Amino acid sequence: MKRVVCNLLVLALVVMTLLSCESNSAKKTLLKMDIEKTQKELPLKLGSMGELTGLTYDDDVVTITYLLNENLNDIEGLIKDSTLVKENFQCMVARNNNMQKMVKQMAGVEASLVLKYKGKTSGKVASVTIAKEELANTDKFILTGAEAAEKLVKNLSRLERNRMPTNVGNGIKMVDAFWDGNNYVYLASLDNHIYSVEALRMSDKNEMKKGIVMALANEPASQAFVEAMITLRKNICYRYQIEGSDDYVDVVVPYSELKSVLSRFGKKM
Repeated sequence: MKRVVCNLLVLALVVMTLLSCESNSAKKTLLKMDIEKTQKELPLKLGSMGELTGLTYDDDVVTITYLLNENLNDIEGLIKDSTLVKENFQCMVARNNNMQKMVKQMAGVEASLVLKYKGKTSGKVASVTIAKEELANTDKFILTGAEAAEKLVKNLSRLERNRMPTNVGNGIKMVDAFWDGNNYVYLASLDNHIYSVEALRMSDKNEMKKGIVMALANEPASQAFVEAMITLRKNICYRYQIEGSDDYVDVVVPYSELKSVLSRFGKKM
């Protein structure tokens, strides 16, 4: 009797193993089919970021290649810090249901992921490999909307500050970006040969705010940033300071008014 029970247990284990293999094979086939469908649509335009130009699945490795618009994206910053490459991808995944599905498929077949960001002008490449063990924990890898928004703003701030000071014309330089309470502040230094403290104090803040909103609405690269600020319920502030002076004027655009920026992109939040 014991031998019969033992044989039945062995048989059950064998059947379970075969079913597991068949299921894993089916998952790999489905992932391959979905990737092949996307391959037929390449290159895919991704707005101001650039294009998705490559997507392959070989030897349990998925490779995704992006071609970046370097006038709006800092390839050098991505090369220096590979963490930015991964976190940038996580932020994109959080905003796209199809990409979330693909990450879950990769986790299901224990595939690893290689991300490559190639500069359209320079040809320079920033890349990172994400191990299958990290992808397997999808609840942690796929960020919530708030988590993605926090990472996006943090990483944009890091990249922006690396490029500062930046001349924006008319005697104005962007010299810093930082948090001040609920406001994300862009610090602008104004040439004291052109601007005066008195004129700055007398300036119409409402008109200045309209100009900021219009500038954001006319810059496609600002869309993801604006979405993140609305999600976080934080404001954007431009702090204008006369060079060599401690005096400044803050022009704050509340997150509630940032929604009008998204309407220019055909989006609502």
